[in-house]
Amino acid sequence: MSEMNILDWAVAYIKYKDSVHGKIKSIDVDNSHDKVEVVFKDETKATYLCKDKLEELNVSSLKNEKVVCLNKKDNLNWLISNWETIKDKSCIFLFVNIKQSENWAINPHIHSSVTDKSALKSGLKALFESIPEAN
Repeated sequence: MSEMNILDWAVAYIKYKDSVHGKIKSIDVDNSHDKVEVVFKDETKATYLCKDKLEELNVSSLKNEKVVCLNKKDNLNWLISNWETIKDKSCIFLFVNIKQSENWAINPHIHSSVTDKSALKSGLKALFESIPEAN
């Protein structure tokens, strides 16, 4: 059996999260753009951008997407160094360890409004360390 990639993991995660409610109408995977588009029965949509490395992400185009990335130190450092740019956006970052099927998530807009800026790095590091680093 081949190893699951981040797009496959995202689709499995999306289906799992919907397994009780059954609100999904369709899921479209765009491999060329590392993206998953979800359409719900009420016609609302969700976009998941799946990146092994956050440095590949176009920060200026972010709006309200869910960004799925590997739980790697480089991605944590990217999040910290780009915090001022993303803290006012309504996106969610989901850090995953595919092999362990573990994840943690953060909404920078909400997080920045409820936490002290001086605790940002230590708080994000604690979240990062709450699951094993991805290989």
